[in-house]
Amino acid sequence: MPTADPINFAYLASLILFKFVPFVLLPIAGYILFSRSEMGRALIARWRRDTDEIPPVVEQELDRLREELMEVHERLDFSERMLTEMRPDRPLPPPSKSRTPTPPEAVGAR
Repeated sequence: MPTADPINFAYLASLILFKFVPFVLLPIAGYILFSRSEMGRALIARWRRDTDEIPPVVEQELDRLREELMEVHERLDFSERMLTEMRPDRPLPPPSKSRTPTPPEAVGAR
């Protein structure tokens, strides 16, 4: 029956220790230290705070922006109505026989 070599166990234990500490224990220790700091406590309190509540300043600004948007919308509607009323209901002139988009009167009939 083969016996286990004690050197291999020490090597494996040190290998596990050197691999385990940096990748598992250090982040856990960092998390614990950060969560106990002032910034960590503030961050945790912010996460726990109810997010459904909107601050009054933000609500007032949102109401002001809604009113301003409604005013702009009313002005746009008014402008559209004025433009449609000012346009005469006459047919478009027949297309020009020349190949230029400029009317022949502007170019000078040849």
